[in-house]
Amino acid sequence: MRLPHTPIRLDGRAFSGRLRAVALAGLAATSIALVACEEDATPTPAPTASVTATATATPSATATASETATTTETATETATETATVPEAPTGPAEIAASDQTTDGTTLVIDNLVLASDGFVAIHSDENGAPGPVVAVSELIGAGDVGQIEISLDPALTESGMYYPMAHIDADADGTYTFPGPDVPATTAEGDVAVVGIDVTVEEGTPAAEAADIEAEDQISDGTAIIVASVTLPDGGFVAIHSDDNGAPGPVIGVSPLLPPGTSEDVEVTLDEPLTADATVYPMAHIDDGNGTYEFPGPDGPALDANGDVAVVPVVVTVQAGEGDDSASMELSDQLGDGTVVMIDSVTLPNGGFVAIHADDNGAPGAVIGVSELLPPGTSEDVEVMFDAPLTEDALIFPMAHVDGDENGTYEFPGPDGPATDADGAVVVAPLNYTVEA
Repeated sequence: MRLPHTPIRLDGRAFSGRLRAVALAGLAATSIALVACEEDATPTPAPTASVTATATATPSATATASETATTTETATETATETATVPEAPTGPAEIAASDQTTDGTTLVIDNLVLASDGFVAIHSDENGAPGPVVAVSELIGAGDVGQIEISLDPALTESGMYYPMAHIDADADGTYTFPGPDVPATTAEGDVAVVGIDVTVEEGTPAAEAADIEAEDQISDGTAIIVASVTLPDGGFVAIHSDDNGAPGPVIGVSPLLPPGTSEDVEVTLDEPLTADATVYPMAHIDDGNGTYEFPGPDGPALDANGDVAVVPVVVTVQAGEGDDSASMELSDQLGDGTVVMIDSVTLPNGGFVAIHADDNGAPGAVIGVSELLPPGTSEDVEVMFDAPLTEDALIFPMAHVDGDENGTYEFPGPDGPATDADGAVVVAPLNYTVEA
């Protein structure tokens, strides 16, 4: 069927017949369409229209081919990039945690197992299921981690149901990326390693009633840790945490309930004796009022005046406390010119020093004099010069110290901690020094 022979004008040219359809399509048809139309077209304009349309269509086809090639290259590059993402096993993993009270900066995971390095992400509750991530731990190494206290960034601010979930560090960059490559870890059954817990977020101890704790590096037989002083405005405990990659780990010993205020020379017996030198973390904990240490639970860490957890690292040098490895010292009250004190005898199995401590409310205080390095064994009539002469009668505390780093120089606080006797007690005694008129 022929189209009506009414011509239309485009750019001063007349087109008729079926070429009218080409014109109405904006000359967007390919040359094949134009050739098909040419049979019924008016002779004169057809070749020109056919040539023009063909020229227009060619760049379009070229562009399409170029775009296809570009798309293919992009797809190839994407596939290559995807193939370079490292594969990390998502399981088998395990995670367990209990309901707990916290100041929002930490949560305790009772047990954690990771097949590869990863994180613990804290998901909020969304209609009884894990929702958005509100806090994430630092990178945790693969393996049977056990109990771990994780620091949260940012801190939790509201109580409620939360879901600690194990995630892998799939791209091995040490940074948590999710949504993204760091997907949830899975259990041996193929389920997501997640647990729901009820978390109570409480404000920490106010600065006006802040907790505080002080402890020094020490030599021990491994059975106990001595905390020089701890302040707990409402009473509480000192818990000794083991080391977990430079941070407090599981609790390995807890003091009896301490009264409100400051307690000094608190001895905390460890659940299991240390058998090698170690770093431990004495940490002040509050009491919920029942006198029993419950952590994880209501007896969370106490906070200092800066709002930080009241905790201090302590390097413990484990030294045998029996037989030939124990130290001892003998001394007596004496009269002197205030420049020197005489120690009757001191036994140091591995050598060391005698340090003279000033009186601090009936306890050893600052060091005011140190002997020369003493050889292993027993030394008699050891003279120790005072750093500054005494000008009046005084109570002083001679104390035996080891040469912990064996460099012959007294370093305390530091490696040259107090020596211990056969019972594991520090070798120290009070001495009344009378200054001659």
